[in-house]
Amino acid sequence: MTKSFAFSVCAALALLAASCAQPLGPSGAPTPLPVSSPTPMPSAEVLFAALAPDGTQSVDLVLLDIVTGHAETLQTVSMTRRDDGSFQASLIIPVGSLLHYRYVRRSPGTADEINSYGELIPYRLAYIPGPGQYTDNIAAWSDGAYQGETGRILGHLRDAVSDEPLPFLMISAAGMLTFSDSEGAFRLENLPIGIHQVVVASPTGAYHPVQQGAAIATDRTTPVEFRLQPAEPVRLTLQVTVPSDTIPGVPVRVAGNIRQLGARFDLQQDASIHFPTDMPTLFAVDNTHFVMLTEVHAGMDLRYKYTLGDGYWNAERQGDGSFLTRQVIVPNEDLTLIDTVSTWHTPEGGSLMFRLSVPENTPEGETIGVQFNRNGWVDPLEMWRLGRYEWLYTLYSPLDMDEPLQYRYCRNMQCGAAGTPADLGPEGIQGALTEASINQNMNDVVTAWRWWDQTAPPASVVAPPIIPRPDLEVGVEFISAYDPSWNLVLPHAWDEILNFGSNAVTLSPAWVWEHSQPNPVLSFDPSITPYPDELIGAIADAQQLDLSVGLRAMTLPEGEAFTTWWGNSIHSDDWWAVWFEEYRSFALTLASLANQADVSKLILGGPEVGPSLPGGLLPDGSESDVPKNAETRWREIVDDVRTIYSGTLAFEIELGAELQTPPPFLDAFDEIHLYWHAPLTDAIDPEFEALQEQAASALQQVFAAHPVFSQKPLILIVEYLSVYASQTGCPPALDESCRPASDFQHGAIADPDLVVNLEGQTEALNAVLLAAYARSEIEGFYVRGYDPTMPMQDKSASIHGKPSRDLLWYWYPRITGIAGDAEP
Repeated sequence: MTKSFAFSVCAALALLAASCAQPLGPSGAPTPLPVSSPTPMPSAEVLFAALAPDGTQSVDLVLLDIVTGHAETLQTVSMTRRDDGSFQASLIIPVGSLLHYRYVRRSPGTADEINSYGELIPYRLAYIPGPGQYTDNIAAWSDGAYQGETGRILGHLRDAVSDEPLPFLMISAAGMLTFSDSEGAFRLENLPIGIHQVVVASPTGAYHPVQQGAAIATDRTTPVEFRLQPAEPVRLTLQVTVPSDTIPGVPVRVAGNIRQLGARFDLQQDASIHFPTDMPTLFAVDNTHFVMLTEVHAGMDLRYKYTLGDGYWNAERQGDGSFLTRQVIVPNEDLTLIDTVSTWHTPEGGSLMFRLSVPENTPEGETIGVQFNRNGWVDPLEMWRLGRYEWLYTLYSPLDMDEPLQYRYCRNMQCGAAGTPADLGPEGIQGALTEASINQNMNDVVTAWRWWDQTAPPASVVAPPIIPRPDLEVGVEFISAYDPSWNLVLPHAWDEILNFGSNAVTLSPAWVWEHSQPNPVLSFDPSITPYPDELIGAIADAQQLDLSVGLRAMTLPEGEAFTTWWGNSIHSDDWWAVWFEEYRSFALTLASLANQADVSKLILGGPEVGPSLPGGLLPDGSESDVPKNAETRWREIVDDVRTIYSGTLAFEIELGAELQTPPPFLDAFDEIHLYWHAPLTDAIDPEFEALQEQAASALQQVFAAHPVFSQKPLILIVEYLSVYASQTGCPPALDESCRPASDFQHGAIADPDLVVNLEGQTEALNAVLLAAYARSEIEGFYVRGYDPTMPMQDKSASIHGKPSRDLLWYWYPRITGIAGDAEP
């Protein structure tokens, strides 16, 4: 490093950290150890043994590079068949490594390993503290099914020093993955019988990994408990020199295998574990030198690479053009890594330049992404802004195109049905590239975006002179379908929500019901749920703007409708006991986060838990066979929540075609949230006066139905879609059932015969506002289904970008008495 560059780096680090001295290092601490990576590391011989299903003739061990992802970066090791029928392979591995691996059958025929549910195994984990042997049981291959018995693991994680429970650590056994809850507890169901390695790892590296064997017996529960040693925090400084052909001003990011470097660890992830904009951007010292400071932890296995895209697209390559992922076992002292990117190019060189013009009605502040289809659409890459309506992206690698490479553009990284061009078919495909396209410029123009037309008719508002109610909560409730792009758009969303006069917002983080049998499994999944730091950070940003924030506990079935999930369930007493344990785990974890973030309220209940209530019914109207002690189980959950969270506790009741019967334990809650999607008409194009009369009648029937609705504060949570028939409360499906609002979220077409009706949504919300705003029993009004990703005029219930937003802009400030402060 030249002297002038050293001083430039120091100046840059001074902006990133509060101090900068030569040599670099915190005051009074040892000078950071400069390491020019990759660093030679002590290694150990490790033996992997696999017990495979009968008939297996040959097996390979497959090592995954989770930072890069994609099948072409897999490292395959042939295994040797032993006399006992097992397969073995010996590897030399750096001590301290955390391996991601799985098995594949080579004969007879090629097949991937699956778990006892029949799902492909994304990866197994193995921690390598030194020489050792690891033995795995392969449940089945992908051309078959597991035929054996199963059991389960129930475990707890605690800090070995403080004895505190450890939430949100990742646990792996038999190729199944899960996370611990706020009590440090975790459950792994349906494990094949036999001995399995249980591995626990911290997504941030804050705790040293641990592992031990667990014996699984038929239909038995194996308890395990781990006490993890906290790892010492270490300040990591990255200094990198990039190739001279790097375009000045483009963001250089670092992708890695820890949360600090953008890793998400989705439960079913089989490609890159990153969302591109999640990865940190390095600070530019000049056009070819970049620096970054972050905190890592001593002893952790750090894998990382530099990139102009993500871990695969436009990521750094070795001098010969092959993929490169760097590895360092972090020492017990502050560390400076001095790296050089050899090239961004593949061996054949070349590039593809995408230059894009977007329409002038593209909202200011939006980001444009370009997305590629390589054996499936990958996460979009953020383009580089040239001007208000001009964008650029240069792709250097990979450029090997055995098949045409499709690509498309999208608003705010929302590809698919939501943010793609309007005139290029359902998928918005811009074109397909071949090897002949290399070194060509793609000069593309988007003339219009799907679901976005600023000429939509203005809102027609019906309102009397409004007497202000300053204490009334007014706001929106977010959709639960989180993705990492929210980190880009939330600052704009908070401003927009404030601009139409809201004083409150509800976030709906969801956990996923992965399976319904043999026992229900409810899991935190980072692919649809924010990590605690993301959720708490978003809440803090909203609170700084004086928005009152609530959290609603939402659960979602994985890959199917709730009707199907409940229908496939067993509903025995044992099944229900697990259901209540799983829901309690989620409720207490969300209560802990609510307490940490100091949110104003926590909301339980909703249609998704209806079958668990006393006298509960399944979505098809049949009895759910919920145990007789259901009321007791719910009261126990409430009592446990209150030991953690002292704010307002609300329960959600549904008002659809009928009013849900209030459960007998509502006295344990402070508020009632009434999820209102009641039919206001049976006509397709009704008169507004009829809607208003029906809304008033429906509200009066609520108060007449049960005294509890007058005894506790009542908050209306209103949801109407932007389609014809929405006001009937039943957008019809092909089987004449009612489509749930979730079918239409985020630009989904759902049914081409159900056309957009923005005015109908506005009228329905207006009718309910007229019926409700002046009634003293009602202490809040929220519109459900707000999509923060971008304004759209789609079929969904989101008001973002629709005339119904302007309706709220009229009503909300006048109700709360701040009229004049909100912006049109």
